[in-house]
Amino acid sequence: MYRLPLLIDSPFSAEDFISKIIPNFWSFLINLLALAALIAAVFFLAYKPLKKFIEARRKYVDENLRGSEEALKKAKINEEKWRERQEESKALARDYIKKAQDEAKKENARLLEEGRKALELERQKAQDDIDEAKKQALADLKKEAVDLTMEASAKILMEKLDEKEDRRLIEGYLEDGKDQ
Repeated sequence: MYRLPLLIDSPFSAEDFISKIIPNFWSFLINLLALAALIAAVFFLAYKPLKKFIEARRKYVDENLRGSEEALKKAKINEEKWRERQEESKALARDYIKKAQDEAKKENARLLEEGRKALELERQKAQDDIDEAKKQALADLKKEAVDLTMEASAKILMEKLDEKEDRRLIEGYLEDGKDQ
């Protein structure tokens, strides 16, 4: 069995025990001052720089957040401007396409009209050529008829008058026949 040692038998006395429990005032004061000096040293050497570092870090984060927010606002504004410019560009492109289509239609109509006019001129020229050829053919036919008639009448009459007079008579006869 285990026995507790008695205080009476111990090398310490009651006064030693009390002095160990209740410290000496000067010793307590020195320890208290040492603790205060240690707290002050920790405060000045560790807490203040740490606080400054944390404050600087907070300011840096806040500035970055504000910068990010401003950049986001600018990006949204730029996006809106870009969208407006895109819409303007699309409208402008539609206008250019419409103008080009209108000009193409006008040019097509103009070319068709020029083609019609050229075709009409060619037709008219061909008709004039036909009319001229017809007149020429009639004139040639008339001349040939006069010549044949003169030959025939010269042979029939065997009598020769003046050639000019003969021609006049035959042409007059042909003109009379034509009117009938």
